[in-house]
Amino acid sequence: KVIDGTFPDYTRVVPTGFSRSMNAVASEVKSAADRVAVVGEDKARAVKLDLSECQCVMTVRGGDNVAQRDVDIEYEGEPMSIGFNSKYLAEALSLCSGADVLLEFKDDQSPVKVTPSDDENVFFVVMPMRERRIGRTISATAPSPLPTSRRCMT
Repeated sequence: KVIDGTFPDYTRVVPTGFSRSMNAVASEVKSAADRVAVVGEDKARAVKLDLSECQCVMTVRGGDNVAQRDVDIEYEGEPMSIGFNSKYLAEALSLCSGADVLLEFKDDQSPVKVTPSDDENVFFVVMPMRERRIGRTISATAPSPLPTSRRCMT
């Protein structure tokens, strides 16, 4: 059936102007997100990602429980923290059939573009969770210092 009408301009929600990027093995990031999400108590299953040059630290706090996983990555840009619904992040990563995935960020409040390495014509947009929402789920304390002599993924 053909529908006559104006289709919404989808390009308006596709993020552009990135200042940060993360390359990683999609299955490792998805596995880490799935594992830490288990301790989350709320429906949002908020996961916090602390990104630095060679490492992504994923953290979820649920009541008295804290789950944390480290994933080796390649990261370009200023270190940052960003929160996601772990289910949405894991679903986008599960659809990346290639080994590697590229996540591109503008800042911690803007949509993130997720692109599988094997097909640059396909991408997914994942919205971050607002800091206020993450603050209730993730500890407000500063993240533990990341090692500086760590070797990046190859």
